[in-house]
Amino acid sequence: FADQIDTPTLLYQEWYDRLFPVNEALRTFGSLQANGVEAKLVIGNGGVHGFGQVPSPPQTQQQFLRQAVLSWMGRHLKDTGPDSLATVNYYDANNDEFVEADAFPPQSTTETTFSLGLQDEPELQVPENEQTSFEFTFEQRSEIVGVPIIEMAVTPLGDGPTRLAVGLQRVTDSGTETIQEQVSAVELSSQTEIELELHAV
Repeated sequence: FADQIDTPTLLYQEWYDRLFPVNEALRTFGSLQANGVEAKLVIGNGGVHGFGQVPSPPQTQQQFLRQAVLSWMGRHLKDTGPDSLATVNYYDANNDEFVEADAFPPQSTTETTFSLGLQDEPELQVPENEQTSFEFTFEQRSEIVGVPIIEMAVTPLGDGPTRLAVGLQRVTDSGTETIQEQVSAVELSSQTEIELELHAV
């Protein structure tokens, strides 16, 4: 549908939205830009369509969003001059501030590929209608910004469909948490190589 939009568009998305993940807003944003439509993106830290416990938007975010909308509407409805928004603005919870960027991920980031380096193919025998997990540990300290992609060959061994869910976890001395509390899932019925987008961070 993005190819039918020609109106300047301000997209607002939240990291913890369970119904419309950040990845969908990023795809829409990219499509609008590719079609020459003026578009800007704001990513906040709450969860408009949240299920269960999601963070409440911090005061910093509420103030920023209020000013962003007023500035955008002032420019496009009242012709008050340039708005004050960067092309991309995303909330950084560690510093309680919005980061301004020209793209997402920012052009200053470096694309890196990590190999799991497994000597043998892991094989999991899971009884029907039960679940298990397999963890790959990456010990190098890194800051991840963008949409991680995992590529792997998968061979389901049982009868019927196999469901694979993949997520990123942050490990600290105080414990482990799934980043943005979201995972990406795919259903498999035969041997295949998958390229799965994980939740944007």
